[in-house]
Amino acid sequence: MLLERPGEAAEIYRESLSHWPTVQERDRGLCLARLATANALLEDVEGAYQAGEEAMAIAQRTGSARILNELFRLQPRLARWQKLVEVSEFNRELDTMRSAAL
Repeated sequence: MLLERPGEAAEIYRESLSHWPTVQERDRGLCLARLATANALLEDVEGAYQAGEEAMAIAQRTGSARILNELFRLQPRLARWQKLVEVSEFNRELDTMRSAAL
């Protein structure tokens, strides 16, 4: 992602997630959040939403600030699709989590 190659990043994230150890749930959530961002940059709104939702669920279970921060960075990338019900609900949940974190 830092090299501005979201397609390659998404491929690496997907491959990593296919054999991620279940005991490393927080790291898996962080990878999912990063995959969501890569998908958003690739204009794959469905992929971004699905990975983001899964990452958010892990963040809620684990209380991981790192996952949340990554999801907060995803939010502006989803702005162009904010009228979609799923994206709107996702943003509303993130806003609630942001308020609770403050």
